[in-house]
Amino acid sequence: VQALPSTIGFDFQPRDATVRVRGQERSVAESLDRPFEIRSPRGATDLRHRVEYEVSAPGYRTHRATVTVAPGQSQTLQGALTPE
Repeated sequence: VQALPSTIGFDFQPRDATVRVRGQERSVAESLDRPFEIRSPRGATDLRHRVEYEVSAPGYRTHRATVTVAPGQSQTLQGALTPE
């Protein structure tokens, strides 16, 4: 069994911050126009997608976190980076 793919976008400030998800990288603004597609390996024991992500920008503290996304769903994470 393989879980349906999901998508995840990022609505963070600043908009030009860089988002990294599973080896892919794009700006926050780009992630809203073209969300990351999330797939899990076939035969995974948990039918939810576990996604580690990082949002960073010069002059700001990097934000790292993990989120769980249900199969077939789209999710947009919101936040703001903290200035250093």
